[in-house]
Amino acid sequence: MLAWLVRHGTRPGTGRERTVHSYVPLAGQSVHGAVSTMADQLGLVTQGPGEFLAQLAADRRPVTIVLPDLHAGADPDGPAELVLTLDAQDHVRLVVETRSGTTVHPQLARPGAALTDIDEPQ
Repeated sequence: MLAWLVRHGTRPGTGRERTVHSYVPLAGQSVHGAVSTMADQLGLVTQGPGEFLAQLAADRRPVTIVLPDLHAGADPDGPAELVLTLDAQDHVRLVVETRSGTTVHPQLARPGAALTDIDEPQ
């Protein structure tokens, strides 16, 4: 599903409300690597997570960020904290994939988050 979303959200002519602005597979990534990739894709120049978050907060353009495999990151807790901070910004839309039963899943599966369990029959 995420591959479809990214493929269709990054092709030319996609409407702004459906555009994917940043796609960062998190498997094996550190929070610094993920931030560096997001910053590059969003046209920001930053030295680390704090500066990235400050620049993104100041840049009020709506962005959609897709982050698959959060549970498989080098240190999943760092990217989970980053996701929660990004989620607090009203101009940022997030699509985050994590496996249930992992340590980071309960941090992200909270009220207000839309959850899709691909093991469900529907």
